[in-house]
Amino acid sequence: MSEEPNIADKQLMYHLIDMYRDLLAERYNFSRLSERFDLPSGIGEETIEDVKKFFLENIYPPSEEREQVDRAFDSLKFYITNPLKVWGLLGNMAAAIFRFGAQFPAALRAGFYTLEAYLDARKFEHKLLEAAKELNYTEPLTAAQFMECLKFIPRREAESFIQDVGRLFKSMSDTILLRKTISIMRDVIRTMERKPGVYPSTDVDGINLGIGVLENGLHLFKKMDSAIKRSTLQVILQNESWFLDNVYGRDDA
Repeated sequence: MSEEPNIADKQLMYHLIDMYRDLLAERYNFSRLSERFDLPSGIGEETIEDVKKFFLENIYPPSEEREQVDRAFDSLKFYITNPLKVWGLLGNMAAAIFRFGAQFPAALRAGFYTLEAYLDARKFEHKLLEAAKELNYTEPLTAAQFMECLKFIPRREAESFIQDVGRLFKSMSDTILLRKTISIMRDVIRTMERKPGVYPSTDVDGINLGIGVLENGLHLFKKMDSAIKRSTLQVILQNESWFLDNVYGRDDA
């Protein structure tokens, strides 16, 4: 993982993220998307708008929200990379299964899997910053300069980021398990709030950030049947792959 950026680097990174958000909003414009692809039956404008909203509010939030999100992100990262800390908050396995049911182990694994995919996708922001600095670009970048930053990232790494995004959406589409995961994490928050001397507010904010991502994922997928979920995942991956071809060229490996 890259070192924590300084204030000037953060401002540049936020500028790059805002430019990326503009591109993302454009490629999830329903009219253009429906011209680009033969969308599966049942995938309408409302579904695409919901997907775009999830991207823009959860994966790449606007710059004015970044400081708060970044602080919570740091705490969330600590717990995801140290899962035993969460186990300590839940007690022993037998007690946890008694409280949450037989799905508890699978739900906890799903929660970590989902949030790890979310954290992995965030690495893209640091890669953009590294590219801009390597190219000696300063804000405000032109559209052409921003595309150069994207292309500066090796395609195999960009493809890995897209796979992480795909994993995130796929794991959230299992709404039955997702509801259980959210319930477990809410219980973690209650335990932390009872021990403010042990768990600072920044830690609570981090777990709440994770819960918020999962709850918004639940809101996205809960009204879809299984076929629409599969079709939605297919469209996301197809659209992101199209974007990579647009950046690197279709024959560039």
